[in-house]
Amino acid sequence: MSAAPQALAFNEPTWVDTIAAWWLALLWVLPLVYAIWTAFHAPEFSTHFSLLAPLTLDNFRRAWVAAPFARYFLNTTLLVAMILAVQLVLGTLAAYAFARYEFRGRNVAFALVLVQLMIMPDILVVENYRTMARLGLVDTLLAIGLLGAIGIQARAYSALADATMRSEATMASEALVATINNDLGNAGNYAMIYNTSPPASLVPWYNETRTVIPGAKIGVTITTPNAGTTYRRVDIVIAWQRKQGTGEYENTHRLTAHLGTGRLKATW
Repeated sequence: MSAAPQALAFNEPTWVDTIAAWWLALLWVLPLVYAIWTAFHAPEFSTHFSLLAPLTLDNFRRAWVAAPFARYFLNTTLLVAMILAVQLVLGTLAAYAFARYEFRGRNVAFALVLVQLMIMPDILVVENYRTMARLGLVDTLLAIGLLGAIGIQARAYSALADATMRSEATMASEALVATINNDLGNAGNYAMIYNTSPPASLVPWYNETRTVIPGAKIGVTITTPNAGTTYRRVDIVIAWQRKQGTGEYENTHRLTAHLGTGRLKATW
């Protein structure tokens, strides 16, 4: 005679488990239900539940005209297609090489692939932005696609691009202040009217700054508050646009430094 089938060794759910599961499911679905409710009802019913509340599509119409969603959808489609095509080719070839070929350093190379998965993408945002700036690809779909294709979160890149430019402006301003402080006797040679051509002494710094902050508008003012003193006040202004080619979203970084006082004092 064949042995009787053995029951699986697990605890049958009790009524407590069932109630807890239903409560968790309810808590998970409630935000979705609320989102659907508010989407199809007027704003005054967002906090007032009534089964007789009239349905409307006005929310969708307002949202559609509030932002260029058609362009957003096109950008998303192009990015997904670009990233998928590149990753499909590169990932397939790399996986085949690791799985089917024996070559010197294979284990080390595979370990490096696994290790890079543990690196937070946000850590690389600043350096990736500088790389894209040097390539002249700032604020382009190609830049985001390239970063996404190699495994970098494009969303983080876009969100922190402006913060990166502000960081670059800070470092550029501090570098210029240090240069002027070391050449205080010729401080006047570093003055520059806002958004004009730089003097010869500022050309290297100016070109380097505009490389990492494309299209930046720069101004440097140097004043002597008290005649006959070596005390100098340096005001540096660096402005940039989040969207190149438009006059919108202009951000400005300002630094004021007091030089020749025996200590370097700077304010932002």
